[in-house]
Amino acid sequence: MTKKGIVLSVILAILLITIAIILFKHDYKINGNQTKTDTGLNTALPENETIIGAAYEAKFDLEELKAFGLPILIQIGIDQNEDCARMRADIEELNKGIKGKAIIKLLDIKDCEEVLNIGNGVINNIPTQVFISQDGTPLKSAGSELFGYKEIKDEKGEHLYTIHEGDLTLDEMKELLVKMGMK
Repeated sequence: MTKKGIVLSVILAILLITIAIILFKHDYKINGNQTKTDTGLNTALPENETIIGAAYEAKFDLEELKAFGLPILIQIGIDQNEDCARMRADIEELNKGIKGKAIIKLLDIKDCEEVLNIGNGVINNIPTQVFISQDGTPLKSAGSELFGYKEIKDEKGEHLYTIHEGDLTLDEMKELLVKMGMK
């Protein structure tokens, strides 16, 4: 290869690397592909993950969310359900005031088994909320089963989740998040 060809190859390589870096940074800013290590434990997740997208989400990694040490409220439902839509407005309002303090996720009912590892028939109504304390354990003694709360246990009888079936008010959700460790 001639000296001119080597120089052109180096210039082309530098140009391609520069374009790749620009495209990567652009995608990073547009899509919010931020990780825990980018800005620290308490800001990375709430800025980009607390919610709330345009729809009930498909899958997400619950163990990854637990690693942030924040209370987690998961709303299970579907976009087309009137009760889910009504509660969503309260969840969006709640989300505005809790960034960095708690995590709220919307989970599509069809992905419930895979994300939460609970079988069919456990969730009988939507909307349903799942409560996970800041230490990653299920919320303890949330309330009486008469009021829609129940504990989900595995085959060994170990407490996996505390859930509530039906609507919750904005104040009830705030109270539960505080009980789960929100500061």
